[in-house]
Amino acid sequence: MDMNTLAIGLLTASVNIPGGAEFVSLSMLEALKEHGFKVLYLSNENMDHSKIRKYYGTTVSVDEEIILPDFFTPYDMYGFMCAS
Repeated sequence: MDMNTLAIGLLTASVNIPGGAEFVSLSMLEALKEHGFKVLYLSNENMDHSKIRKYYGTTVSVDEEIILPDFFTPYDMYGFMCAS
């Protein structure tokens, strides 16, 4: 099997807020896509491409977005993780 036909998924809470972890996640998705992998985005929310473009000046294309039930601590209105 050709290595570039493999599907790779990234599981993350969100990429819709500005931050270092979100930037790394988007960079990983973009690099995997550029290398020809089938890229899956798994999260509790859809990618908001307008926010991604606003915060990072780019957009990222994935082959499939898989939205799962909430499994991460939700963010408050300032983007900080809420205490559980």
